Amino acid sequence: MDVQLYLDGFGTGCSWLSFLHRFPLDVVKIDREFMRVMQQNKDYSGVVQTVAQLAHDLKMEVIVEEVESSDDLTQLIELGTNHVQGYYFSKPLDAQTAKVLLVLSPC
Repeated sequence: MDVQLYLDGFGTGCSWLSFLHRFPLDVVKIDREFMRVMQQNKDYSGVVQTVAQLAHDLKMEVIVEEVESSDDLTQLIELGTNHVQGYYFSKPLDAQTAKVLLVLSPC
């Protein structure tokens, strides 16, 4: 079926570490609370790096949300995350505007 399974909001609620190896996940999306804490205390980056490394060891990709500055982006690239999202790139868009930007994208 070519379906991928994502775990959204890792680090909140029932997203325990045991879920990472129990389910056939492709991508782990680290909850925005991790970014908020890391933005306030750069020493917390070790937690994000550990989660990213664990996910990679289990052959999963990592998305981090709430990237709001070039400093955030640089730090997350250094920590080994695969994908990022946040206001640094764009505020939420309506479908038509997003479609136009995707068509005009140089990628």
